[in-house]
Amino acid sequence: MHLPPRWVSGENCAKLISSTLFQLPMKKESITVEVPAQTLHVEHARCPSGHSLMDPRKMISGYPALKVLLRYAGRRGYVHLDPVLGSFQNQSEIDIPDGEIVEMLCPTCQASLQTESETCAVCYAPMFAISLPNGGTLKGCQRNGCHRHKLLLVEAAAQRETLKGGDHIQMLM
Repeated sequence: MHLPPRWVSGENCAKLISSTLFQLPMKKESITVEVPAQTLHVEHARCPSGHSLMDPRKMISGYPALKVLLRYAGRRGYVHLDPVLGSFQNQSEIDIPDGEIVEMLCPTCQASLQTESETCAVCYAPMFAISLPNGGTLKGCQRNGCHRHKLLLVEAAAQRETLKGGDHIQMLM
């Protein structure tokens, strides 16, 4: 489908992209969408084995936190990750100096959350990956203090219930 170029407002642009995404044939394209920090939050996250990482007993930024097990310098402890993308009000049981690399594990099965070969584009530390429903992935840097992260959405329509944000952003997701 070819659309003629035209100028549209922000809200109309979101509607145009949303309606266009759901009419395209199965050929997939990679697009980058930048959204303001702290406008989206994760509601469902799982380890590679399928265990939920959400902890409804621990709220950060008004939402249930993501709970993962950390391993650092022979110590283990839990960290609750802020579910709001771009907000880093994480709460850890163990002190990790800035710049140090941690290992992140599922608190249920201890499966590593580290990606196979991907490293941070900013500091080159290993990345972790958290599974979202319908093939989505949240990736982040394992170096304490580096806030590099990215959200990969495989199927926009299926991700609408995974992330919550402003109305114009929901249309894109």
